[in-house]
Amino acid sequence: GQRRRFYEDRYFPEYFVNFFGQMKPLSGMGIGLNVNGGDTIDFANARLGQQFTLAPQVNLFLGKHFLMNLRHNFQIMQIDGENLYTTNLSDLRLTYQFNIRSFLRATVLYSDTVRDPDLYRFTVDRRSRNLTLQLLYSYKINPQTRFFVGYSNTGMQNDALDTLEQTNHTVFTKISYAWQY
Repeated sequence: GQRRRFYEDRYFPEYFVNFFGQMKPLSGMGIGLNVNGGDTIDFANARLGQQFTLAPQVNLFLGKHFLMNLRHNFQIMQIDGENLYTTNLSDLRLTYQFNIRSFLRATVLYSDTVRDPDLYRFTVDRRSRNLTLQLLYSYKINPQTRFFVGYSNTGMQNDALDTLEQTNHTVFTKISYAWQY
């Protein structure tokens, strides 16, 4: 495709290619792949760059109650042949469906980004990592009402830290209700 995008008082011409494929090679298994490459705006620095994204995914149904989703996203952005950033984002979700009303889900999110600080017009860390772990229980009281309770733990690392440091513990609950009138 091609388009002209307006950003910070100027038009940027973008040429890009996108491919998406998905299939079920076995019963209870789905795999997919998204590949995208071409010109795009570096919004942080208001200039045109080249970006490449590779994003595979796998869904496995193990028995009647257990589902595993694994997605990964690799992305690289270049400016005039130099790597502005390279990032990897992994997302693993394990879900156990007790019955039609309730499930338990464990989520692991990990990101790792490497940047070239010399290519930014502001200060950035050369490397940053984030890890989030979450456990969530959901119960559907009726079709309009759902109750959630969960726990989340977050850690991060940047140029100032040698290892992943825990930054947040959260215990939460939520109730959602769809108002009808």
